[in-house]
Amino acid sequence: MLEQLRQNSRSFLIWILFIIIIAAFVLTFGTQGEVSFAGSDSAGDYVMVVNDREVSVHSWRYGMNTVRGGTGKVQRSQQVLDALLEREILAQAANEAGFRATDDMAIERIIQGEFLILGQRIDGSAMYFRNGIFDDQMLETQVNAMGLPTLNRFVEEQRLEIEAQNMRDLMLRSVLASPEEAQTRFVYENTRVTADLVQYRPNDYRREMGLTDAQLDTYLAANDAKVRAKYTADEALYKQRGRELRIRQIFLRRTQPKVFDGNEDAAAAGQPEDPAAVEIRTIRQQLIASGDFAAIARERSDDERSKAKGGDLGWRSAENPGLGAQELAAAVKAVEVGGITEVVEIPRGYYLLKVEGEREGDLTYDQVKYEIAERMAVEDYAALAARRDAENALARAKAAVAAGQSLGDLFERQQGPGPRPGINDLPSNVTPEQLQEILRGMQEQGSVTVERPYRPASDSWEQGDAPAAAGDQAPAATATTTETTTATIDLSTPDVSATAGGGQDLPVEPDLVKPKVREVGPFTRDPEGVIRSIGKSQALMSALFDDLSAGELAPQLYEVGESFVIAQLVSRDEPNLADFEENRVERVQNLSFERGFRNLRAWIESRCSALIDAQAIGINTPLMNQLGTENEGDEFSYRPQCANL
Repeated sequence: MLEQLRQNSRSFLIWILFIIIIAAFVLTFGTQGEVSFAGSDSAGDYVMVVNDREVSVHSWRYGMNTVRGGTGKVQRSQQVLDALLEREILAQAANEAGFRATDDMAIERIIQGEFLILGQRIDGSAMYFRNGIFDDQMLETQVNAMGLPTLNRFVEEQRLEIEAQNMRDLMLRSVLASPEEAQTRFVYENTRVTADLVQYRPNDYRREMGLTDAQLDTYLAANDAKVRAKYTADEALYKQRGRELRIRQIFLRRTQPKVFDGNEDAAAAGQPEDPAAVEIRTIRQQLIASGDFAAIARERSDDERSKAKGGDLGWRSAENPGLGAQELAAAVKAVEVGGITEVVEIPRGYYLLKVEGEREGDLTYDQVKYEIAERMAVEDYAALAARRDAENALARAKAAVAAGQSLGDLFERQQGPGPRPGINDLPSNVTPEQLQEILRGMQEQGSVTVERPYRPASDSWEQGDAPAAAGDQAPAATATTTETTTATIDLSTPDVSATAGGGQDLPVEPDLVKPKVREVGPFTRDPEGVIRSIGKSQALMSALFDDLSAGELAPQLYEVGESFVIAQLVSRDEPNLADFEENRVERVQNLSFERGFRNLRAWIESRCSALIDAQAIGINTPLMNQLGTENEGDEFSYRPQCANL
């Protein structure tokens, strides 16, 4: 640096003046006792030893007073030690390569208004220059604020910083990129594609599926060992359970809106009574007269999900059954086992609920096997049905594209980013009172309960008779929400194909879920393969950017997470190379720097790991117990984070 300044000086007089400034600087601070460039500090205490070279406690204080970050003293101490270790690794490598910085080099940079703090360049002119002129008193104040006792110590820190930075710069310049490579990178990063995508998600099938008791019997018969293994793995979950109730329901949807005028008596207010209210009271009379709750629920209930199971909601917590409305929970708590509630009216309709049984304590396998089987069956069937429907849809799409059509001709097109599950499924004519009721249910259940058209699972695969009507021996289906389940099964060898009847079609009707086609893009290639609103798939990303032509349908399904995607490329936009030429030199430099930076980080990590293996890094634990902990008596521990250096 000094030699460079000599070469750039335009006159001998300028150089002489510069020497005079340095001499005056040294003489001035050399007479101020403790704060001095002259002489040397005592070795003092050290915080770390790297390859037998001590790292002074002054360096640690310097870092603690200047490096920002960390949530506490211990974490900041760890960060500072990592930074000091990196500096030592680089500085020692520079020494090995024959480069050593001198005090004069450090002083020269300080006077010029430039210094480093653990690799970060700092503008000293903003700290110890007054009106553009070097101010020694301001520098002294800054040095003391950094936790350094003398200017000599500050010079020593800068000398080490220069050595480390020299090695750092050398490594950053070690790899050069060519203009051709930079252009290839530009094209890669700026090519944009737009695609039509159809996504079959098992989670959508889980929400729509409703398995019958007979289907659960068949699944359990074929997969008893797997269900039993699941019980064994989760056996702790079934120990010491609180009181639980098995609940059935009959629901009739309101046929005319309720007028909220403060008068609960419709007849007194001159309102015609809702026919659904009359019907639900009639049903209750039938049930009280020994009617079959399960049979009537299958025949009369409007709740399509529980209807096929005789209104069975499974076992629920007696304290918080999660029925979606406080009135329903209160009604259940008010009846004994075997009892039927009064008619419960809420804004969307009318309910009758029956408490069929209770349990608590340690639950056996036979008590919970149907609940486990239903969860597992829904998981298995949803994944298999999603793949089956996606494969069938792909076959139809291939025929359509061959005939000049597109995915947009086969599937309804989705507008916008997609619906929010639950909220967008609400009826368009929902009243404020109904919305309030639904939101209250969200608070109780953590989800929105929405009536959906029910499509019963196909029975074509079953062998034998239909399940008994009364359901005394029927399995108790669980009401556990399946939307949050994330388990993925091995689709290559599904156990569900080995049904008790020899294995035929899935008990899920084809096209139970009807996904929409979405136009995604234009977007650039993501290095990780992430496509916004779809998921992560390097294979799909590669097909869209490298393999397909505009209008071409991908010949295969792509597994994205646990879903299956059909893709058709709409367009691929190539970048304008004139934009590259405008900043050609800068782009080449940036690519070179990026490669050099990767090499630098990899080299530092490798060097750090080698030092650990050689046990060449040591910490002055007694001193750090005093300095680097929050409380007196705490033990300080440190292990270098080589990957983060």
